[in-house]
Amino acid sequence: MASGILKQRYGDQPMPSQRRKGIPNSRRMEIDENVFKMECQLLYVHAVRVSAAAKNLITLQKDIRRKQRKVARGGISKHLDETKEQFVDLLSQCKGDALTIRTILDTGETNPRHQVLKRSLSEGNRRHSQPKQKNNCENCSFISQRSLELEKEKQKLDKRCLETKQRVEAMEKELEDLRRKLSGILDPEKHNEVTLPSEDAILSSVSDLYHREWSDAFRELKSRFQDKDERYIVACLLGLLMEIQKTCKEISVKKQVLTETPINSNSETYRIVEVDSKITKQGLSESSLMMENKRHVSTHLKNWLPWPELSDYIHVTATLCYIIRCMDVCWQMTNHNPRLIFDASSNEKAVLKPTEFRKYKREGNFLDFVVWPKVVDENGKVIAAGIAEGS
Repeated sequence: MASGILKQRYGDQPMPSQRRKGIPNSRRMEIDENVFKMECQLLYVHAVRVSAAAKNLITLQKDIRRKQRKVARGGISKHLDETKEQFVDLLSQCKGDALTIRTILDTGETNPRHQVLKRSLSEGNRRHSQPKQKNNCENCSFISQRSLELEKEKQKLDKRCLETKQRVEAMEKELEDLRRKLSGILDPEKHNEVTLPSEDAILSSVSDLYHREWSDAFRELKSRFQDKDERYIVACLLGLLMEIQKTCKEISVKKQVLTETPINSNSETYRIVEVDSKITKQGLSESSLMMENKRHVSTHLKNWLPWPELSDYIHVTATLCYIIRCMDVCWQMTNHNPRLIFDASSNEKAVLKPTEFRKYKREGNFLDFVVWPKVVDENGKVIAAGIAEGS
């Protein structure tokens, strides 16, 4: 096969072995075949070097473009010149290897440098020239990986910076609110200027009250009082909410407040004074007195509880958190203009309308009992649907 390739390569012209006088024909053919094999090996080595160099050139070219874009945006790239030098050196090496391949294919002859490489191949030192190229590839891979890691770290830092900025803005807003409240306390004339929450904010508070505090209180009472059924616990929590709304409405509409006078344990009568007279005497606004009233209302909640043992339990558990949040939300709804109202009224076995109540657990077209009241305005228009059990 080798002799056929040599004949195809040299044609009818005398081959190099035929020009060597004094050497037997069989020996000359053996020498030519060895030279041919060595040249094939040399072509393979240079082809591998050109392929590897081409891949590295593509990587360096992308790196140079990226760094040039960074410099164009006003940034600083410390290794741009070094990368360009690496690109030029590698390109020169690639051109040299390509020229060597062309020389071998065109003439079948090699220069002295190629003869040195042939001797290296024959002596088994072909791997001696590869460690540097391998190290360069490993360095490029490491640099690329490190660049990706730094980019991810930069994105994390940018995200953390944005979160910190948002927290600072929230703290500044909170500080401004505290300053405004403090200014209202020091200046009674400005204290009446109270910023009430919007309707959307109130409805969001109502939703949070049900999904958080109500759920925690329900699980707590169900675990604590296992002899009570689920409907009874739901009625207890609903009754607390409606009683708190009733008291808040009475105080807001009639402009009356509960004083701190101790209450007789055998009586539910509260000592009431007019708001206007107290504002005149103490220089306080009506809104500040209402905030004070919330602390007094919580001391009388045990009069509304359906079973006595709960009165001691609510002071240290999630049920107390539910009651406090009910007072906050009811005060917001009572003082909103127009007033918002919790409406738990319904007819048993009535049709369960999706616009008024969403289903609680059981599927059904008729209403069994109310779990959470709907929110309506003063005209009875439904603002937010409640939750009810179907049957």
